Parts: sequence; structure tokens; C-alpha cells
Amino acid sequence: GDDRLKEKAAIEAGADQAKTDQKVVEMEARLTRQQRFFHGISGTFAGKMKIDSSVFNVTFSIVPTIPIYDGTRIRTIEEVTYDLTNLALNIDSSISKKMGDGSDLTMGCVFTDMRPKIDSGFVLATTSACAQSWTLSVSNPERLPPGKVGESSENIARKVLDGQLEQIDAIDVQMRAIHKSSVTSFKVFRVN
Repeated sequence: GDDRLKEKAAIEAGADQAKTDQKVVEMEARLTRQQRFFHGISGTFAGKMKIDSSVFNVTFSIVPTIPIYDGTRIRTIEEVTYDLTNLALNIDSSISKKMGDGSDLTMGCVFTDMRPKIDSGFVLATTSACAQSWTLSVSNPERLPPGKVGESSENIARKVLDGQLEQIDAIDVQMRAIHKSSVTSFKVFRVN
């Protein structure tokens, strides 16, 4: 009698472990897909922004908060859940302009734990400590003539998520300053 109960408990425990392992594999697959986007957009991007008659150099350094796990063991549900919950982007923005006297005017902001809309291909970088907010949308690096519409950020994001495109080389940017109601749009390109 006791041996049968022990055998039954062992079989049930094995089945429960198999279900847990399957759930972890599914969660890892979801995490891998998300990390494709986070690591595809990570890097340094630079471009020029024109406001009135002034031209500013703008740089964004984008870094994911969680590295890609490259081990071989099956991780625990808690480990994968932690990564899924805490995966975000840290974005460092810098605006600079060479002044008439030869000096540099530079300002910037750090945005931590920004959560992109990965299916739409954009991230809103905003914090109360910064005078600007930025909407960064993944883009095609081609310089298109006025009026010609390039591939949508959703299509580019889908290609990255599905593993058809490894990295994003251009970002369409919209900057909103707290002291102005207008939006300034420009493009930045990957420099590394």
C-alpha cells in the first residue's frame, strides 16, 4: 500500500515538474522575443535637430536593463518572471550646440526603466526631471524624399521581434519641450 502511494506521488510530482518546465520554456520564448527588440534598439544613435534657426546635435544611448541569459540550464519560473518583469530600457539623451564664442552648450537627461511598446516599435522617454520628453519610433534608415512614406515602425518592430532583423539602424524622434506646445521631429542614426 505505502509503495503504491509513494509511486503515485512520484508520478504526480514528475508530471507537475514537466508542466512547470513547459511553462518555463514558454516564458523563456516570450522573453527571448522581447529581448530581440530591446537588444535590437540598444546602442548609440545621433542626428541633428533644427529649432527655429538653430541646429543641435542630439545623441541617444540606449541600454537594456537585463542582459540576455546565455546559460544552458532550464531556469526557474522566478528567474524568468524577474527578467520579464524588469526588462526595460535606460536612455541617456544629450543635446549640444557649438556657440558663437566657440564654447559648447550641452544638456541632457537620463531616463531609467522605460518600457517600450514593442509591438508598435516606440518608446516614450519622459521624466519630471527633464525639460523635454522624447518619442522614439524604430525607423528605416533610408532617407526618403518628402511625401514618401517608409516602412511603418510596427512592421520594423515585427521583423525584429520575429528575428528577421537583428538591429535597428534609425529612429524617428519627436521632441516635446515643457515650455513649448509644438513638436520637433527629426531622425537619428546608429553610430555604434
